[in-house]
Parts: sequence; C-alpha cells; structure tokens
Amino acid sequence: MPEQWKLEGTYMEACTCEAACPCVMLNDPTEGYCTAVVGWHIDEGNYGGISLDDLNVVVALHSPGNMVDGDWKAALYLDDRASAEQQEALGNVFGGQAGGHPGELIGEVVGVATVPLDFGTDEKRGRIGIGDLGGAEWEPIEFDVAGRQTMTSPFSYVGP
Repeated sequence: MPEQWKLEGTYMEACTCEAACPCVMLNDPTEGYCTAVVGWHIDEGNYGGISLDDLNVVVALHSPGNMVDGDWKAALYLDDRASAEQQEALGNVFGGQAGGHPGELIGEVVGVATVPLDFGTDEKRGRIGIGDLGGAEWEPIEFDVAGRQTMTSPFSYVGP
C-alpha cells in the first residue's frame, strides 16, 4: 500500500505564456505548449511518518499541451536542507511514485537534483531561485475587481 501523505503551503508559477497563465483557468496555453518553473513551499507536510515542514520543491517542466492533460517532462529540484529520507519522500510525491497531484501529471522525470532553493514573496515581487542554475522572478498581475494582486496560491494536497 502506498504511503499516506499530505502537504500544505504556498505555490508559485512562472510560465512562457504571452499573458496571465491560462492553465490556471484550465485553458490551453497561448503557444499550444507550456514551459514553466513551478515552486512549492511546504508549511506543513508529512509522508508516512516523515516531516516535510518548511521545505521547498521546484519543478522545471514542459507540458506538450494543456497542463491538466499531464504528460509533462520535468526536472525536479529538491531542497538541499532536506535529509536523505526527506529528499526521497519529496521525490516520490513530486515525481509521481506516491500517487496524487501534482506528481500524477508528470509523464517523465528527466532529472533530479538537490540544490539550495530560494522561495519567497514580498508585497511587490515573487521569486524562485534554483541554486546557481537560475530561477524566476515576477511582479503580480491584478486579477479581481477589488484590485488585489495575486502571485501565489495556497495549496493542500493529500496522497492516497
């Protein structure tokens, strides 16, 4: 039987679409495919009896069409602060072996690396840093009629 797992925290994404990411509205990407850097900061999480609190994960991905259709090619970047046991747990969840979202969308993991991950927001900007390999920075886009700006989303995932 697969390990039970649960993660809660903050999610950020930067993609190659020409406008605000249509994938979050379950629409097709503007170019017909999507290349994105997606990051998660886990406020509270566990995989079986393994705590994943305060860890980060980044996935650099290519989706051949609508992101919800899956079949992503993905590189996983795991937080270098994680123990070997935590890295294995994160790899299982985000690589798809543990079942459930988001790993179920990945068709092929092309690589896994353990690196320093910088994940953060302030009132004006968000950032995902992947060691000395790169990352993404952005400013928020206004989405609602009240003029609030959104660049991150809370998430809550539960495995089988």
